Amino acid sequence: MMNVLPASTISRIHDAQTAAAARETAAQVGADFESIFLHMMLEPLEEVGESFFGGGTGGRIFGGLYRQQIADAMAQSRPLGIADLIESTLSDALDSRSLDEVQSATAMTPSLQSTIDHARGFETYGREQR
Repeated sequence: MMNVLPASTISRIHDAQTAAAARETAAQVGADFESIFLHMMLEPLEEVGESFFGGGTGGRIFGGLYRQQIADAMAQSRPLGIADLIESTLSDALDSRSLDEVQSATAMTPSLQSTIDHARGFETYGREQR
């Protein structure tokens, strides 16, 4: 005999899966932001002097990649609490919204990413002008 779930149960399961995905997205957004913030805090290290990657374009590229890896590793332990704050704020906002609002909030994440990419473009432009 096949056990069929009522439509309302299936809908609640889907809603729970969507809410879990939204919370996971909120956690990822918080971690990404903290990593970017830490990377920006490490930027002045480049101005101190020549990096151990040498001078020139290659040294700047590898130095930037190195600082990004350090920032990502630091962000894993969430030292500043920024990721936790963002995750908590987004989760609280998601708890007070309907499913449609949750889905539209998670759909806005790519626009946040494009804003971050745009900001990084300005950051790169500023370094080229030095």
